[in-house]
Amino acid sequence: MDNKQETRSSIVFDELTSTCKRIQLVVNNCSNPVEVFIGQQVYNALDNIIADLRGLLANPNLDATAEQFVKMMHERQ
Repeated sequence: MDNKQETRSSIVFDELTSTCKRIQLVVNNCSNPVEVFIGQQVYNALDNIIADLRGLLANPNLDATAEQFVKMMHERQ
């Protein structure tokens, strides 16, 4: 059996990963120092969010947690 933990699929995860890659392209190819600086700051922040999201997606209790969250959100409305 493979010990590698598989990450669940998520549209949000895919979109954040794609955005992070696009920002990295700006950082690597832009000659404007302000854009490079801002891009790097945003890249770092998104990279941290992606790491957190990866942990959420690996949580075996994600379905139950999400259901409770949605229930709580509906009760607040």
